[in-house]
Amino acid sequence: MPTPGPCVKLYCIVANALQIPPAGFEELPVEDQVDYVQALWNKIAERPERLPISDDTKGMLEQRLAAHRAAPDEARPWDEVREEIQAALRTRRK
Repeated sequence: MPTPGPCVKLYCIVANALQIPPAGFEELPVEDQVDYVQALWNKIAERPERLPISDDTKGMLEQRLAAHRAAPDEARPWDEVREEIQAALRTRRK
């Protein structure tokens, strides 16, 4: 069995120190559970430099950046892509 990575080890340490999920979490409405988890993520995301990035992820990002640099005209503005996704979702909901 492979050795757990640092994030898995950290989760085990935190899970042993704190009750996961916290007391009362299961009794909350799903919307409140989502708000709680989002608030936790927002707290973590306040300092993105602390988030670990795996070598695999770094490699993927380097490949994507190289592909963009090789063909920058193939890029599309985010607003255009987002509208396409939203239109597809609206169509699926009908």
